[in-house]
Amino acid sequence: MNTKRFAYSTLLILLLLSACSAFKAPASTVEPTAEAAVRTAALPMAENILQSLDKNDYSSFLRDMDTAMINAITKDSFTQLQSRIATTYGAYQSVELTGVTLTQGYYSVLFDCKFEKGSLTMRLVLETKAPYLVAGQWFPDMK
Repeated sequence: MNTKRFAYSTLLILLLLSACSAFKAPASTVEPTAEAAVRTAALPMAENILQSLDKNDYSSFLRDMDTAMINAITKDSFTQLQSRIATTYGAYQSVELTGVTLTQGYYSVLFDCKFEKGSLTMRLVLETKAPYLVAGQWFPDMK
């Protein structure tokens, strides 16, 4: 009796594992036309943020931010972020947009950012209406 139970349990586990391995999350949860518009707007924003950090240009960094972000990012917090990236990762080289999703009423846009000493992921949270101002920004894998 235990042998049959073990065999059924093993079979059930194998079926569950194979079903899970076949599942793939959707590349995007955004309607294609909206995704294209967000990608078109977001890439220059990301480029500006990264170049502003590279040039230590606080006012340019804030260019595409919404009011809450402008109020939240002080000159001191910008300087700390800029210094940390410059010291740990070096000069900015390139950015590639890797994904767009719709989460809790905002677009979440991921970028792969290349620097002379390594790479970082950057996440921008954008408003859902044009001009898609930046409502959040961070580097989730920063050391």
